[in-house]
Amino acid sequence: MDEKTFKKRRSSSSNDVFEFYDEYAETWDTRFGKTESVVEFHKKRLKNFLELAELSKDEVAAELGVGTGPYVQDIAPLVKKLICVDGSRGMLDVLKSKVKNLDNVVLQQIDLSKPIKKTDIKADVLFFFGLIEHIIDMDTLIENCKLMLNEGARVIAISSNAASP
Repeated sequence: MDEKTFKKRRSSSSNDVFEFYDEYAETWDTRFGKTESVVEFHKKRLKNFLELAELSKDEVAAELGVGTGPYVQDIAPLVKKLICVDGSRGMLDVLKSKVKNLDNVVLQQIDLSKPIKKTDIKADVLFFFGLIEHIIDMDTLIENCKLMLNEGARVIAISSNAASP
């Protein structure tokens, strides 16, 4: 699959976003292939995150907007527990097959654009890669993040820009 085969549409709700990702979930990982630029992009993103995160084996981490989990195999061994959150059932289904060998990974489907009243997620580090541009209601995302944080926890957002991943 390439960019020309994507159906372009404007999203006005989180459901629109999830429908898009559900539709492409099964082919998402092969969409760009393993080109040198894609591999380098993911390598830089992971390196930037790990430098900022300073993860430890006694921490619970939560990745929001995990998708098919390109970084899960690298991050899960560095923490006590990794909670992977996404609103797309299709993306989580793909990820589920990839993490069956990791006993410290938990998957949860949550729409982060809608207020959550309570959550069993309590993380020492909450992080996301390229999530912000897919969120319809940023204020709600921030309030939801607050509910998921242990005291003294940190939030790390990695997002692409024109100069660097």
